Amino acid sequence: MSMTLESSSRAVTVPKYGVGGLQPFLKQNIAKNITLSGKLYVDFYNTRGGYRITFDAIPKADYDNLRAIFQDQLDNEEFLTLTDDDLGIEDLSVWLNLPEEHDLRWNKQAVLGLSITLEPENANS
Repeated sequence: MSMTLESSSRAVTVPKYGVGGLQPFLKQNIAKNITLSGKLYVDFYNTRGGYRITFDAIPKADYDNLRAIFQDQLDNEEFLTLTDDDLGIEDLSVWLNLPEEHDLRWNKQAVLGLSITLEPENANS
């Protein structure tokens, strides 16, 4: 089965990605603070994980579908639902991040080297 993203308006199948195109990641959520005396201290909030997906090239129609469901997040003020049987993920609330339009590489028919991230709504710790 394939990876799907669903909003309250539509469901989109994530395009096929190449070998190594799906990379789990973890990042620390911290706040760096500097006191009036100049001392730096760091507040640790939590660890957040997610998936970074990189595509060699996807047709413009597939990119348009991703852009539409990305816009649904903003218009409907909602998280998307991710399902992927291969990863054992069912109904995970995620936020889809897409690069800015001006950062995309096009060859008139496809988007080249697109990288997206899917970040779960809830922190890991």
